[in-house]
Amino acid sequence: MPIKKTALPPRTPPIRRDFEDEIRRLKNDLFVTRQALVDLLDTQDLLSGYFGCKDFDQIDKWRLERASAVIEAAWVRPGAEMGDPRWPRAICPLCRQGAQGTRDVQGYAVPEGLRRHLLGELNSRQCAVFAAAEQIARDGAVRHRGW
Repeated sequence: MPIKKTALPPRTPPIRRDFEDEIRRLKNDLFVTRQALVDLLDTQDLLSGYFGCKDFDQIDKWRLERASAVIEAAWVRPGAEMGDPRWPRAICPLCRQGAQGTRDVQGYAVPEGLRRHLLGELNSRQCAVFAAAEQIARDGAVRHRGW
């Protein structure tokens, strides 16, 4: 009498499993690094609330509210003192950087230049601290939706 062979369930190849484990570990390391960046540089707790965002509409609302809070907390100086007499200017209170590409001019024009820097709009380099908090919020919203 012939022996009937039962089909074995498909197995994940060990190499693929290793890659999945490595990706999971790297994602965790990236989260920890982003969180440390925010914790170390957001000394005034200006970016609070990014863990509570459950969807992308909440994230958009959080971005605008927190950008306004950061702009309000900025130490605004007269433009002439910062190298550009046209507008008052401020160094970003989160990353402590100023606009790139302009010699002898410090900080960002307030409020519009600083807002563009925080939100990464109109070809502006986004603040690394703000971007880290925003990405943590986005990752949380994706996890919450089950994607």
